[in-house]
Amino acid sequence: MNERISRWLLAGLLAVAVCLPLSAQEFRGSILGTVTDTTGGVLPGVTVTVANVETGVKQVAVTDQSGVYRALYLNPGLYSVTVELDGFKKVVVPNNQVRVSGALRVDVKMEAGGVTETIEVVAEAPLLDTTTAITGTTVDSKQIASLPLGDGTAYMLTRLAPGVMDSSDLHFARPMDNGNLGGIISNGVQGGNEFSIDGAPNGSNARGVGFSPPSDAISEFRVQTNAFDAQSGHTAGAVVNLALRSGTNLMHGWGGYFNRDDSRSATPLFTKRAGGEKPTREYNRFNGTMSGPVRKDRTFFMGSFEYLRDVQPEPAYYTVPTERMRQGDLSEFGVSIYDPATASSSGVRKPFAGNLIPSDRINAVAAAYAKYYPLPNVAGRTESNYFTNQMRP
Repeated sequence: MNERISRWLLAGLLAVAVCLPLSAQEFRGSILGTVTDTTGGVLPGVTVTVANVETGVKQVAVTDQSGVYRALYLNPGLYSVTVELDGFKKVVVPNNQVRVSGALRVDVKMEAGGVTETIEVVAEAPLLDTTTAITGTTVDSKQIASLPLGDGTAYMLTRLAPGVMDSSDLHFARPMDNGNLGGIISNGVQGGNEFSIDGAPNGSNARGVGFSPPSDAISEFRVQTNAFDAQSGHTAGAVVNLALRSGTNLMHGWGGYFNRDDSRSATPLFTKRAGGEKPTREYNRFNGTMSGPVRKDRTFFMGSFEYLRDVQPEPAYYTVPTERMRQGDLSEFGVSIYDPATASSSGVRKPFAGNLIPSDRINAVAAAYAKYYPLPNVAGRTESNYFTNQMRP
């Protein structure tokens, strides 16, 4: 019996191990290309070194019989490509920008010459991307740092992608407003969008964003809107693939503070119309990020935090009992109030005369409870007769 249980347990663990990768999405990019000589002939056995400019991390690939090389699983960033082969001049292609979940093609031509000779060339961006059929828009760290962000949340910039429309309430763009951060419609498709951070699922139960990282901690993100490959699923909408920053060989630190209070705010329109006083406002947002090397060219760290205290008024109307209603006089209502004690076997009841409830029929607990309600402050109404600037924590 124990052996049978062990087999079922092992089978379950294998099933989980097989299924887990299917729910992830690759956020890293790649560099690939073909190495040829000046006549266009392919060169096999060429050593291609791809190095991250900021971290110094290198990956070495060798061209195959077709002269093709591939450097996979590269974190988003700037890379140099160095190509070397005996009997040919070394070629260096600097400043190749690898995007999140992107494939960058860098083809290289080598000239015959000594190995000590080096040629530096500038890679030209292809007019047509033939490495992938996925279409999308990348929002990088420069855009995140330069463009206005509602409540500091970079996810609001997903609206910059072509074909994406906003379906959320932009008054609620804070890091904890999960549904609004994910409230986009891609190419007219209502509902499901897929979100990930460094390849891990980042969705909430309401098909919103599960966690919104501090904007300074984000390297870039890509909004894919069409022609998804096999790694994407669960949605007919957009796929938002976000990559966090990595530490580099240099120490970096930055921080920020944003304040908004009632001294720089106008009286809300509904408060002004109701004749209410200008409410107080408290908004303080702190953020900071630190990154650097643990071991140069090998191991790095990045830490980030964000704190937001937002207490703001929300003008609201409520219905509260008037002074006459508290005494049992419900004549202000336009409908008859029936006496439940007069119900016959057929269910017929008699109305209170003049909608007046005798004082001895008013429940003592209800009368005591009614005292905790404020009196109306909007004249001429029996409904929506109380206005307040309700503070929302």
